Amino acid sequence: MIIVVCGLPGTVKTTIAKALAQMTGATLLRTDVIRKVLLQENKYTEKEKDAVYQNMLIEANEKLRDGEDCILDGTFYRKSLRDEVRNVAKRNDSSFHIVECVLAEHLVKKRLGARKNDES
Repeated sequence: MIIVVCGLPGTVKTTIAKALAQMTGATLLRTDVIRKVLLQENKYTEKEKDAVYQNMLIEANEKLRDGEDCILDGTFYRKSLRDEVRNVAKRNDSSFHIVECVLAEHLVKKRLGARKNDES
């Protein structure tokens, strides 16, 4: 199976993705971690974002092909990105699920203001 945990920054995606990975034994793939590995300096250009998501999709495809379940943690801000994951799942005869994280604006602002030294 493959589960996409998506939503705006600060909406508890990573917390939920980590919990799902722990509960299911699935491999957790995070755009924040992939970005740090791929890019020395990140300016969040479309080209950089595309590279991060493409890398994630390649890793997810390999994991599914090897019989591992995956949890994907990222904003997945474009429908086309979610569709690409759906296609990866389909090619690997895997189930596909989306968990959209939503949080009240004042809580998002509070969470983003409190972030220190994490991957995001």
